[in-house]
Amino acid sequence: MTTVISYVNSAFSVILSDNRINYGHNQEGGYQDGFNKLINLPEMGWSSGAGLSDFLVEIKDQLGAFDIKNTDDILHLFKDVLNKAKENNVLYKKEIDESVIVSSWLGSDGNDVFFRVGMLSNKHFGINLRVLEKGEIDIVYPGDYLSNIQRVEEIKEKFNLTIGETDLFMALNEMLQIFDVISSNSTQVSRTCDIGLFTFQEDGVYKIRTSGDVEELKKHINNKELGENAELVNVIKFNSEGN
Repeated sequence: MTTVISYVNSAFSVILSDNRINYGHNQEGGYQDGFNKLINLPEMGWSSGAGLSDFLVEIKDQLGAFDIKNTDDILHLFKDVLNKAKENNVLYKKEIDESVIVSSWLGSDGNDVFFRVGMLSNKHFGINLRVLEKGEIDIVYPGDYLSNIQRVEEIKEKFNLTIGETDLFMALNEMLQIFDVISSNSTQVSRTCDIGLFTFQEDGVYKIRTSGDVEELKKHINNKELGENAELVNVIKFNSEGN
C-alpha cells in the first residue's frame, strides 16, 4: 500500500503520492523507496494509486496511452483493465478490487474549462468514478492505517479536510502536514513524496511536478516556493479568445 493525497478547486488541482514500494502484505519481503508512482498522463493530468502495484501500473499505462475524451472513456477503460487483471491474476482478485487509482484531468462544458480529480476502486465505488468536490482534501490511507481506524480518526480530528477555495501554497502546506503525520506513523509510507500540479496561469494551464523530502518541501512551501526539484512538464496554451 501507499498513501495518496489530493485536492482540487477552481484554480488548480494537486495529487501528492509517496514513493515506497512494499513487498508483501506486511512488508515481509522488505520495501524500496524512490519508486515513481506519480505518472504523467499526456492527454490528461496526473495519476497515482494505492494497492496491487502490477494492476496500478497497467491502469495508469492505459490511461496515459489513450486519448480520453470524457469520463465514460475512463470508466470503460477501467472496467476492461479490471476484468482482464482479475482473469490473469486469480489469486489477487481481492487486492485488485481494493486498489485505488487517483487521476486528474481538465474538464469542459463547452464554454469553461475546469479541473477534475477522480477516484476509481471496484471495492469502494464499483464501476463508477468518484469525483472529488471542490475545496475537499481526499486521503487514500496506507494499509496499516486502514487496519487501525483510530489512526484515520486522528487525522480527521487533527486536520480540516474541507478547506474550501484557497491558494496553492496554503493547500500544499496542509497536504504536506497531513503527509508528514502519516509518513511518520506508517512503516508503509516513505518520507519523500512526489507532487503533480495542474494550475491556471495567464497564458494557459501549467502542468508542474515537484518532489523531495517532506521536511524540505514544507520549508519551500512556507517560503512560497515549489522547491529545487520543481519542473514545468507542459503548458496547454489558451487560444486568442482566451478559451
